Amino acid sequence: MPAGFASTGIAIEPRTVVVAVTEETDLAAVQSGGAPFGQGTVRWSVDPIELGTVDARGHFTAGPRSGTGSVTASLGTLSATAHVTVSCPTSRSVRDIAFDVWCTDSADLYVEARLAGDDAAAVAALAESDTAAVQKDLARAFRTRALIYVFADTSSYLPGVRRIFGERTGATAVETDAFFAPWVDAIAVDWREISRDVPITGLRHELTHRLVWQVTGSRTSPAELDGLQKAPAPDVPAWFDEGLAHVEESTLAGAGWIAVQDRTFTAAVSRSSHLSLSDLADLQKWNARTGTDGYYQYLVAAEAVRLLQADLGQTGIVAILERIRDGASFRDAYRAIAGSSFDVFTTAFAQRMRAAVTPYPGITAAPRARQSVLMLYGFTPGSLVTFSVSGPASLTSVERMDEYGNGLLVLGSGYPVGSYSVGVLGGDGKLRPMYAFTK
Repeated sequence: MPAGFASTGIAIEPRTVVVAVTEETDLAAVQSGGAPFGQGTVRWSVDPIELGTVDARGHFTAGPRSGTGSVTASLGTLSATAHVTVSCPTSRSVRDIAFDVWCTDSADLYVEARLAGDDAAAVAALAESDTAAVQKDLARAFRTRALIYVFADTSSYLPGVRRIFGERTGATAVETDAFFAPWVDAIAVDWREISRDVPITGLRHELTHRLVWQVTGSRTSPAELDGLQKAPAPDVPAWFDEGLAHVEESTLAGAGWIAVQDRTFTAAVSRSSHLSLSDLADLQKWNARTGTDGYYQYLVAAEAVRLLQADLGQTGIVAILERIRDGASFRDAYRAIAGSSFDVFTTAFAQRMRAAVTPYPGITAAPRARQSVLMLYGFTPGSLVTFSVSGPASLTSVERMDEYGNGLLVLGSGYPVGSYSVGVLGGDGKLRPMYAFTK
């Protein structure tokens, strides 16, 4: 009997276990003399709990992701531990879908086999950099490795997520090109669609959801995380969760234009009675919202989070999440950290959004890769506006403003660098200069 176990009077055989994902094996709890304990006598546990499960007979079933941890057998004050490694497969079929498996330092990526090797390497690198950034920004570490299913394109993404995650994902998959499914603690992405964005923001968005979910303990099964019993549905308003994820997108190098658009476009929303934070709190209503409001809700949520960050700091944001984890409502958590009612924040919210944008209406620009994105904001909703751009190259474009009076005009990579000015052509043909920028 190894010396480490002799003093406890209990041991696990074998002491070291190596299995592949979802594989099964049997463990035995034995007394110091080698005799087994009776079935049901010993209490078994796995740490981390996501590594796998073990039943009363000591039968261990590995979970769907690789990693290391331990299985513990306890009897009164006695306990023994075996080291468990769930190894990374090189390939695997899940629900009859063939995947190549890439295991990085922080994630298991199930990459659809028909995706090119360069794309697989790119998404693996992206998972590493995005995981590190999200952990740094929220000042918390993921408890376990991420499980990410990478589909080549929409033709496999839509049916694939239904087969792997269940029919409940159907509507979500149709509306998005990436999502986090908390009931299985996994992320799915449509690589062709998310890789169209420069920089790619979709994976960082979903990883943020996953870390918020872990911090708050927002899970359906198991009910215990970090040794604490979690509320089955922690009070995380949809706008708070989605706003955190959207803000995290804008922290990517080259994605600063997102924050500029959020700030300028929400100034118009603040002049209406639509999309108040109370409207945006319910997740089911959030998911059901489509069209212009379905897009703008992310912008409003992000601006609310940025104001909270300005008021409370990122430390305050995380403190709110942790109080929610421990059973507080969002409002009670906010009051404890801010020292005032959340009603004070919501009452001032619209005015603060409006005050952040001058002049109004207006035009501003931000770089996106080799492009310049012109944010056109505060014009008459639904109107046709003629914009004139002059500089090293010129452009005249008639743009229809959306229902909040906003629009986008993009100067592509073909436009030479240099100083530009942009204005609005009136019905009388006169140009009203509004903005100057450098591309």
